[in-house]
Amino acid sequence: MRFFVPFAQSREAAELLWTATRSRLLDLGLPTTGRRIHALSIRPDVKRRVEVGLEMPEDPGPVMMIFEAVGIDLFFVCTPSRGVLAGRPFPIRLDDEGEVIDFDEEAGGRG
Repeated sequence: MRFFVPFAQSREAAELLWTATRSRLLDLGLPTTGRRIHALSIRPDVKRRVEVGLEMPEDPGPVMMIFEAVGIDLFFVCTPSRGVLAGRPFPIRLDDEGEVIDFDEEAGGRG
């Protein structure tokens, strides 16, 4: 799956939104890596998956972006009202059976 951000009208707009959200998380004291994550498979036994573009069960908006925290085993799931435009993202920690699914291509500015 190629990198995308829901509602972004172009690749350039997606990059700007991703960069702005990552900067906002840093301002909140939540530093992130440059990894581009498409989905988190949280519990394979019940097939719970959080995926960019699909609705977050705990929020009425779609998952906009998923970021990997720096230095700790934690991921930040952002929706319009949690992490992108306001509020704090959903923190998710994977268990031993969890899986991170990256977007297929690497985008510039990783790291």
